[in-house]
Amino acid sequence: MPDVKITYVDEVYGKEKAAIRFTLEGTPLETGKNFMAEGIVIFRFVDGKIIEDKSVFDQLSSLKQQGYTIVPPKEK
Repeated sequence: MPDVKITYVDEVYGKEKAAIRFTLEGTPLETGKNFMAEGIVIFRFVDGKIIEDKSVFDQLSSLKQQGYTIVPPKEK
């Protein structure tokens, strides 16, 4: 995405953990359609170094905004 934009919406820091909520905007070359979706990342630190991160991103919302649809599975 040549026009990708990440915006930090909220940040929380602690001694051993940090969380960042963000929005991601962009226009994938494959679809040419702009989207915006939210996500969150939680980091865990030991001795000042990131040792683990967990993230969640609303990929379904971003795909719907680009025109993708969900096709239910066929019944058996």
